[in-house]
Amino acid sequence: MLSPSAFYNTIINSNTDETIIDTRSSNDFSNGHLQLSTSIPLVFFSSNSAPQTISKFESAVKEFNRKRPINKRSHQPIFVILPDSDDINPDLIVNAVKKSCNTSDVFALRPPFTQFSRYYPQVCTTSKLPSQSSSLYCFTPNEIIPGLFLGGFPMNDPCSFFEQNRITHIINCMENGDYEIPSNVIRLNLKMEDVPLQPLQISEPLSLLNELYDLTDSEAFSRLQAIPYLSQQAKDHQESHFEHDPLVPSFPRGIRVYVHCLMGISRSASIILAFLINRFHLSPVNAFRIVKAQRHIVRPNDGFIRQLCQFWCDEGCPDERIRPMNELGLPMESQVTEQIFERHMSEIRRRVGQL
Repeated sequence: MLSPSAFYNTIINSNTDETIIDTRSSNDFSNGHLQLSTSIPLVFFSSNSAPQTISKFESAVKEFNRKRPINKRSHQPIFVILPDSDDINPDLIVNAVKKSCNTSDVFALRPPFTQFSRYYPQVCTTSKLPSQSSSLYCFTPNEIIPGLFLGGFPMNDPCSFFEQNRITHIINCMENGDYEIPSNVIRLNLKMEDVPLQPLQISEPLSLLNELYDLTDSEAFSRLQAIPYLSQQAKDHQESHFEHDPLVPSFPRGIRVYVHCLMGISRSASIILAFLINRFHLSPVNAFRIVKAQRHIVRPNDGFIRQLCQFWCDEGCPDERIRPMNELGLPMESQVTEQIFERHMSEIRRRVGQL
């Protein structure tokens, strides 16, 4: 089963029409579900009827799969929302979907769904009408580490976007910063162009991100009480351990930072890379692997890559092992851009060696 953040990012990064099966009760589905999802509820006959329940469920999933377009039956992943109860082993449900759809690419969300929907309301709905957009999740921000989001500019009603996503702080990397935001949200405008000669403005965002990261949960909670639309949800998070394993790097509960440029590809990604290099003592290429794994479209321009490598050098070329990130099981991906990072890092090592 995937953690809520891993499940969220996997859906957001999917390049295909999502197939999402919700196995919760019809009533739970009506009260809130993932957009684009299909309800195939498990029907429990009695406390000792797991085989009968799974058999009926398999039949329903097979019928659902038979109606899917042929090109979606073997090439696309299937996402499963598990019931909140533990009446049936989740592995039985996942295996039933794999068997019925003849695929091994099945990703299940660790329950309960109510906590997922509270943390990621932007991808949930109560509408009974199925969504038809195949690119519904394309412009949704990705969560790099808990509480730190990377994305593009929400052109349609940005103020509502920030309220819906419960954003507390914004780092705007675009040239234009004159858009409406909720009154109590803090915004830092960097006014950067996405061109190789643009100096990376690292100092102010690192200062803000490190200050927020160092807050305790109680300090963060006291700050959030001043924000009306966040106060109750901050209280919920203060009382919950959702998504805050003590081993996982994260911002305090309730703090949600949105770093954006126009598309969430180059400028804003570079600022987050600088934070990971600085805070977790990563090399640029390893920081890039982490961000790329969470948001597949990131690609800093060559000038930003050179500056990030120089920043890493100025930080003392810290240990290149992926620590502590790799120990946390965050996914790693090798991409072509890594070669550019490696080239600039090698050049810096060569220059340093000649001094």
